Amino acid sequence: MKPSKWAVMKEGRKTAVKLFNSQKEAEVYIATTKSADALSIDHRKGEFTRCKENFCGVAEFCEQYKGDENV
Repeated sequence: MKPSKWAVMKEGRKTAVKLFNSQKEAEVYIATTKSADALSIDHRKGEFTRCKENFCGVAEFCEQYKGDENV
């Protein structure tokens, strides 16, 4: 499983400026940055990467797949 991440995003940019393991860390980073007005936080939920996009042929029988809201 990929863990959840919080991405600090800059206006007009497609990729994250920096990734964090918690929202609190992302908020502290923005608070200590000069251009804080142009930054926002995007929550990227964790996911079971092998359950997505029909990678697994037995996903319909799997308890992990059935129990995951992100799939």
